[in-house]
Amino acid sequence: MNEKTKRVFNGWLALNDAERRDFVNAASDYSEGNDSHKTEIRESIRKSATSMELGPLGRGCPCCGR
Repeated sequence: MNEKTKRVFNGWLALNDAERRDFVNAASDYSEGNDSHKTEIRESIRKSATSMELGPLGRGCPCCGR
């Protein structure tokens, strides 16, 4: 498993069961979508990620552990 995959998987492990199901459903929706649907999803995620709550400093990223 490469480093990027490990970071994403580590973040997935930090989710509770409902959040994991939500992630799996979103990933399936993306994988099964056509190109325009995938673009729509990427744009939506990109926009929401720019306003992401970063939380307290010094504790590291809950997703990747850095």
